[in-house]
Parts: sequence; structure tokens; C-alpha cells
Amino acid sequence: MFQSISHGRALRRLLAGAASAFVLATLVACDRGPYIEVNGERLSEADLKDQRPDVYANLKKTYNRELLGNLRQLAFDRLFELEAKETGAATSKDYIDKISAGAALPSEEEVKDAYDEWRGSQGFDGRSYNEMSGLIANHMRDQNKQRLIMNEFQRLQEKYGFEEFDDAPVAPRVELAIGDADPIRMSPQAKVTVVEFTDFECPYCQKAQSTVSALRAEFGDRVRWVVKDFPLSFHPNAMGAHVAANCVHRQDRQKYWQFFDQLFAENRPRDVLAPARLRSAAQTLGIDMAKYDACLSDPSVQAEIQANVEEGGKAGVNGTPSFFINGAVAGEGMPPLPAFKKLIEDELKKVGG
Repeated sequence: MFQSISHGRALRRLLAGAASAFVLATLVACDRGPYIEVNGERLSEADLKDQRPDVYANLKKTYNRELLGNLRQLAFDRLFELEAKETGAATSKDYIDKISAGAALPSEEEVKDAYDEWRGSQGFDGRSYNEMSGLIANHMRDQNKQRLIMNEFQRLQEKYGFEEFDDAPVAPRVELAIGDADPIRMSPQAKVTVVEFTDFECPYCQKAQSTVSALRAEFGDRVRWVVKDFPLSFHPNAMGAHVAANCVHRQDRQKYWQFFDQLFAENRPRDVLAPARLRSAAQTLGIDMAKYDACLSDPSVQAEIQANVEEGGKAGVNGTPSFFINGAVAGEGMPPLPAFKKLIEDELKKVGG
């Protein structure tokens, strides 16, 4: 899902979205929706579709996104019901509880690291480690449970089949400039380019890497994979991490990807984005540290990152991760692996790749 929406929050958001979906449905789905009369002439949905197709496409896309979100919740329930029946669990809830029971409790060191990272955040109000440690540990275990459930959800999609269909008008493709400063994986000559707008502090960007890695292994040099910086303003450590990564990229483009993978490693340390950790990671890779240190204060680096952010904003990016396939939006958040795979396959068929 999109950054800052945990699995539990995501499901609640999808359910809450039903209300807005209903409102949009009245506007998009039938002829009896709103209209305006001007000088005796009725202006309706059909006129909007005919005269402003880009606006209509975005409106229908919004409605379909809300609808698909609610359908995903139904699909989630259905898949777990099927697996509960097959495994002999009494209910899907019992099966989910069994899966989530395997979530490990964080170590005391992990809880302390989290406390050190979060204690300046709103809501801590100067409370001590002893006051907060239990809450932090429970929160981290809940995150581990959610990760296990979502991993199982993805496995069940592949086992039983899962495919999304959307009849919204195709949104216009956007032009995304691929410059010399942009990190590129796979073949630079590939006919299909996937652009990933990411944030090193975004937990959903981190989780997305397992799917992204599977896609790169599947398609190999038929796809060019490009990363664009999109540090979110409410992530205090994101910009520093993106600056550090860009400084590594300026010295060695291959080592950038090693640096990138370390920052997004599944079991990354809580303080992985701390300046000292970033510097140590760069040094371990053999980066020239004098050049690295000078680069950190080079205003052109932040200018490059800001240019990515502005480019993403113009393309409609409002959260991370966000993906584009040859300029076409691949979806908000991380599309399920089967759906993402199909989008790439369809694009390869179009371009003969």
C-alpha cells in the first residue's frame, strides 16, 4: 500500500472510502447524476466526457480506485476463507490469527533503537523509555503481524488467482525525463521503462522491494528500471538518505545499487538512515570519503532531488512508492505482483519487447 498506511489502517481506509465511492458513483455511473442548465441547455456527464476527456478520465479513475479498494477487501476475505477451508481452520479469522501468531517480538535493542528514533516525535512528550517501551514493543510486533498477513495475502493471490480489471478511461501517459543523474538498473536499451518514485524512510517502499526484485528477475534486460527520489516532507531522515545515495551514485553507479539495497534491506537496523550509518555504509563500499563529505553539502545534489519531487508532483505522484510503466501509471502504492507482472507483459506486447 501507499506510504504511511499500515495494513490495518489501509483496510479501514478502504472501508471508509466506500462513502466517497458512493458519492462518485452517483456522478459517474448513471445518467441521473448531477447536471447544470445554462441558458436552457443541460450540461451533464456526457458533455464532460466529450469536451474534457482528461478531467473525466481522472474522475472515473478516482471512482474506480475507491471501488477497487473495497473489492480488494472482499478479495482478501474470500482468499482467506478459501485457505481456512482447505487447511481445516474453523474460520478465516482463526487462520489469520494462526499466521499472525508467528510474528516475533522485537528485541530490547530494537525497542531501544526505535525509542531513540521516535522520542522527538509528536505524542512522546518527553516520556521515558520505561514508560514507552511496552507500547513500542507492541506496535513493532503489530507491524510484524501485518507483514506476515500481507505476505500470506500475496501468496494466496498466486495460489488461487487474483487479477484486477478497471474499465476507467486510460489516463494520458506522462513524459518522465530520464537523465544522466537518474540511477538505472537492467538494460539502458530496453523498450519498457519502469520508473519508481521512492522514499528511503517509507516502510512500504522497503516492503515493495521484494516484489520489485521478483519482477526484475522475471523480465531481466527486457525492462529498464529507473529510480526517482521522492523524499516525503514528514520523514525527517529521508532527505539526508537521498542526498547520501546521490553522492554515492555520483562516484560509482554500480555501488549506488549496493547502497540502495542496504538502505532497503528487509532486516535493516532502526537507525539505518542516521548520518553516521550512511557514512559507514558508503565507506564500506569503498567510496572516496573526502569527495562524499564534500558532496553532502553540494547544493546541486538537493536541487536534483527537488527536481525529481517536482517532476513526480506534475505526474500526479502524491505518495510512495509510485510506479510508471512507459509513462503509464501502474497504480498507487505497490500493485500486487500478478497485476504488476501483467502490466509489464502487456506493455512488452505493445512495443514488441
